[in-house]
Amino acid sequence: MCHAALDAGIPTLAVDLDPQANLSTALRNAERLPLTAGALFDPHFSRSMRQSNGVGLHLIAADPALSAVAELREARKDLVRRASNAIRAIGADYALVVVDTPTNAPLCYLTGLAAADGVVSPVQMDAFGL
Repeated sequence: MCHAALDAGIPTLAVDLDPQANLSTALRNAERLPLTAGALFDPHFSRSMRQSNGVGLHLIAADPALSAVAELREARKDLVRRASNAIRAIGADYALVVVDTPTNAPLCYLTGLAAADGVVSPVQMDAFGL
């Protein structure tokens, strides 16, 4: 989706909230913003960290801090609100924001859902896939 948007000239932000970092690996040629996904959950996150011109394809890459964040049980509501607001603030400079989330880390996927205007959820088409 990100590469198709880039080919179409659509300014795109990719946010990798999956500790496995598959999106970060797949988009290794994208311009990386000077913050990582774990920083989105930081109470000291500042909107001044928005350091892009909103042109092309930019990536907020996954980082090791996501594994620790994904395991947090307390203050989940505040963390989701904080990170989803950060994604929306940074994403305001783009026509499309793509957020990759894991299936097994509720804090990360809830953040992606809270930040979203729309959702695409790929599933395996088998008896247990849905």
